[in-house]
Amino acid sequence: MGERRQERKQRARIKWKNSIYILLVLLVVGGGLGIYAYQNFLPKNYFKNVATAVRPTTASEVKPKSGVFNVLIMGTDQRPEDPAGHSDSMILIHMDIDKKQYNAVSIPRDSRVYLKGYGYTKLTSAQYIVQADNNSLDKGVKAAAQAVSDFTGVPINYYAETTYWGLRDIIDTLGGVDVDVPYNVEITHSWIPQNAGKVVKAGTQHLDGTMALEVARERHAIADGEFGRQQLQEKVLLGVAKSVLKPQNIIKLPQFVQELPKVITSTNMTQKDVLSLALALKDFKSKQLQYHQLPGEYKTAYDDILQNYNDEYIVDQDKIKQLVSQYFS
Repeated sequence: MGERRQERKQRARIKWKNSIYILLVLLVVGGGLGIYAYQNFLPKNYFKNVATAVRPTTASEVKPKSGVFNVLIMGTDQRPEDPAGHSDSMILIHMDIDKKQYNAVSIPRDSRVYLKGYGYTKLTSAQYIVQADNNSLDKGVKAAAQAVSDFTGVPINYYAETTYWGLRDIIDTLGGVDVDVPYNVEITHSWIPQNAGKVVKAGTQHLDGTMALEVARERHAIADGEFGRQQLQEKVLLGVAKSVLKPQNIIKLPQFVQELPKVITSTNMTQKDVLSLALALKDFKSKQLQYHQLPGEYKTAYDDILQNYNDEYIVDQDKIKQLVSQYFS
């Protein structure tokens, strides 16, 4: 008798959960479209033939594979008073939503890239120089995406950039996020003066938007420097993803989608893209994501834009080809 009661409760929970997603779709696209719209928004149907936004300059068009695409997430350090921003953090994700397998690689901001019309420079400068020259944020962000595509050899289907302030607001709207902090993190590179010197202890910590981003930006007090910061960024983003997909936050998703223009400064993703992607990730588990480091080393190199020598991260082209072939093709 007890077992039957438990089974009924379990079925009720599943039914409730599925109903929330159906209701979510209907709320966003309008009830008049009904079940037909819901079927179209199912990820297995929606992501059948995803267009390529940018591809390596020397590569030919890649034939789309159902349910497989690449997403570039960028964070900018641009403040409201700044004329242009630098791409401060970048994560490239290969998504296979049918197999529920995801591979991510963080792109060091100091990576040496070739920017058409300008020459060799750091990746972080690509957005700034193109944005400033054209007085266009969208052109600057797309130039950064093109630079990533060119030196990794990976076509990019979707790209999106957010400011730290935008991501902070998302986290605060969620009521904070649980972050699996891998080691003690002292905040030395703080944007908020009162946070300087604070230490976030290792372990699962519930952080508000400001502290989550202080952790994600720290690199000076970390043994692995830039690569340590990439690991922290991954932990914060995983915390955000898990929080968004909690049952109590799912019903807020239509609100999040409507608010995206205030949070995402530049993207080629539509609200429909975001909604279907949320449906694809509703059962996301951390073990489905593999994180990789971009192989290479820091060397002193001449920067054609700054017209001086500085430390730049030189990607090992042979190793990156192996990584791309194994995890991003």
